[in-house]
Amino acid sequence: MEDDTADGLEKSERRIYTPYKFSGKSYHFDASHEKKIVDNLHAWEDLYFGKQSWIFKKLSIQLGQLKDPNVSNREVDLLVKILRVTDKDETDLELKIKDVSDELWYLQVPKLKFGNFKEGEIVRVRSVEANLASKRNVVMIKPSTNILRFTLKNSIVLEMRHAIKSETTEDQLNDDENEVLMSPVNYTVLTDQEHYQLPLFKLDDLFLRYDDIPLEVRERNLFRVRFFAMRIDPQDPRECV
Repeated sequence: MEDDTADGLEKSERRIYTPYKFSGKSYHFDASHEKKIVDNLHAWEDLYFGKQSWIFKKLSIQLGQLKDPNVSNREVDLLVKILRVTDKDETDLELKIKDVSDELWYLQVPKLKFGNFKEGEIVRVRSVEANLASKRNVVMIKPSTNILRFTLKNSIVLEMRHAIKSETTEDQLNDDENEVLMSPVNYTVLTDQEHYQLPLFKLDDLFLRYDDIPLEVRERNLFRVRFFAMRIDPQDPRECV
């Protein structure tokens, strides 16, 4: 952004008054006149949407209703929390979404049209349709699809951040079997705090260099080991229990 595009603004104010989008290579902002207009809009937004969460609920369908015959064949609006953002390719993002119905769905969106998203963000997705032919729970965008982002002070954001559960271990394990997980899944955790103080061993230490382990440690016969599972057979680890 050139210095003459935002006359009268301090450097610390540039982020607040930078437009979300603009045509061309630059824009002009007259702080002596337009700053007051933007400030009044921000104040109205905080006051109105800080109390009006019911309107977004009334106009939205829950993810748990998308397979209902009365809903599945028409375009609907959603109010969801973004659990994970994945780069599918150079042009598209895949959003893992969930709402108060606690159902997990996927939404693929073009980067150029919608920009970047943040994990944990609450958004309203307008005019989408369930893809009932997919093995996964997939929501398809339409030419009329639009995505509304909320300010942090919006009451619907404060409410839904706590009402919608975060991504669980079961959600991660139920991902597409062909998908490569880019982050570890913690399937079990240590419940005894004393175990965190134990020294960390490799599997090679236990099977190939066991005699090198101090005698008092071997006599205790309790080892803390970190390793990576490259394959699980059966594929669902819950079947091993």
